[in-house]
Amino acid sequence: MNILTAEDKRSPAWLKVAKYCDEQLLSLRAELEGDATPDRTATLRGRIKSLKSILSLGEVRATKEESEDE
Repeated sequence: MNILTAEDKRSPAWLKVAKYCDEQLLSLRAELEGDATPDRTATLRGRIKSLKSILSLGEVRATKEESEDE
């Protein structure tokens, strides 16, 4: 099941959201490479996971039926 249609993925709003998420991911990954406390590292990883989850809405996914056909 795909959350966003092809048209949705071309919309100005989605493009802005995706760009924002990509920029935030770069920033958070750079910060993660530095010296961070274990608590800060956990926070950064959680934020990265959340951003990736948002970006995954635009990915093509096989439905359960399509996966079973393979």
